[in-house]
Amino acid sequence: MGWLELLFGVGRGADLLDRSQTEIDHEAARLARNARDETVSTAALANHHDRSRMPLVVYLDEDERPQFVFRGSVLLVSDADDELARNYPTREIQVVITDRRIIFVIGNKRSDDVLEVAFENVHDVYLDEESWRRYLVVDAKNDGDPMTFFADLTLESRFENLKRAVEYLATQPDDDDS
Repeated sequence: MGWLELLFGVGRGADLLDRSQTEIDHEAARLARNARDETVSTAALANHHDRSRMPLVVYLDEDERPQFVFRGSVLLVSDADDELARNYPTREIQVVITDRRIIFVIGNKRSDDVLEVAFENVHDVYLDEESWRRYLVVDAKNDGDPMTFFADLTLESRFENLKRAVEYLATQPDDDDS
């Protein structure tokens, strides 16, 4: 997966964009019922809270299943040289953990920025709570080059669910298991 694919890799957006809000709500409810965790709700998947421009279901592949959804405030991405490659400050982010990848949706009034990391590209994932902030840290590879995603999830009140999500991610096959 190249950098542009990483940045702009989205799911079945065109198919769902032509549907009514009722159809999107129905699809979101179906996915929420089959999710692993209560953080996946119809309201979050259908974007009833206006945290992103598009409903989260738009970014999922047809046979993909969301397992966890978390809300955050900042996403930082560093590259192989530990240089800041991308900085998305003071924007609403959502982290969607599915049955095959981690999707970072950075909400914006005009459009969303979407970054994704397939499980096979994830090297390590953990919670960093060194300071008063809480970061979900995802170490991954992109075309063989290391990248690290720091999602500030300090605003997320469901800490036990976040811990369960990290445990879930730790059990997924990664590039070291191939």
